[in-house]
Amino acid sequence: ISRWLNCCIRSHEECRKRELENDFPHRSNILLIDTKNMCLAEAFTDYGYIALSYVWGGASQFTTTTKNIQGLLKPESLVAVWEQIPLVIQEAFKLTVQVGEQFLWVDSLCIVQ
Repeated sequence: ISRWLNCCIRSHEECRKRELENDFPHRSNILLIDTKNMCLAEAFTDYGYIALSYVWGGASQFTTTTKNIQGLLKPESLVAVWEQIPLVIQEAFKLTVQVGEQFLWVDSLCIVQ
């Protein structure tokens, strides 16, 4: 996957322009999952990131809310809620690290619900 991703970035102009302002032109405060610090992070426009797109399904799941966002911005905060995070997000987290990226975007955690 790392080779494919690097080839894509080298070969496609659209992939080189992986800037948040292109993907989220009307949002000023974008949240990303910081895999290095195990927390949510307010992103800057030049951050590269991996995005996970998936179907939530019928089960309720851990989300970022106005009540927990401040705690989730603290380093290591995701450790305490890791077991509440769906397996598909946990796997995307691991994959993000394995391909050498630091940031992951997942709607349930990066958009305040």
